[in-house]
Amino acid sequence: MDRTNRRLELWAVVLISVASVLSAWCAYQSARWGNAQAQMYARANATRVESLRQSGLANRQTMVDINLFVAYESALAQRSTLANFLSQRFPERLKVAVRAWLDQKPMSNVRAPSSPFVMPAYHVAAESRAEALENDAAGYFQAGVSANETADRYVLMTVLFASVSFLAGVGSKFEVRSVATTAMLLGSAVLFVAGAILISYPIR
Repeated sequence: MDRTNRRLELWAVVLISVASVLSAWCAYQSARWGNAQAQMYARANATRVESLRQSGLANRQTMVDINLFVAYESALAQRSTLANFLSQRFPERLKVAVRAWLDQKPMSNVRAPSSPFVMPAYHVAAESRAEALENDAAGYFQAGVSANETADRYVLMTVLFASVSFLAGVGSKFEVRSVATTAMLLGSAVLFVAGAILISYPIR
């Protein structure tokens, strides 16, 4: 009987030791993934702020271009030398678009685009940067959500390994051999299944 008790106690020690190590590892990984979540959310916020700044810059540049073009078109209609003066001072993005627009002969061609701003040649770099940053921000946010889910899964594993320690610790104290063995077997099963699942989790 003493020999059986010693085996149960040894079994319990092994289960508690392994479960404690794995529980500590899961707690560490949960903290790491929680930190990753915070970093991803912070990056998402910072990137979104920069996206808004670039979007505002794009809007201001577009308004400047529109005002320049309206003044240019008015001077062009009046055959004023101001038209040439303005066109020479167009930003490169507007200069390229106006050139492409004039190639369509808008004065005589009814199918020509209504303005250079609807031409594919008109491109505001800040607007493209704003869109790219917004996409990056969405990616960072999704990465944060994923990190949070991973941290939660590690917390669940911590609870499972803690239950193994509980079953092993309490089970080994039962005087009824069948009850003690059942508790130890249940603890071993939980440890095995949880350990098998833990292998598939990402590590930081």
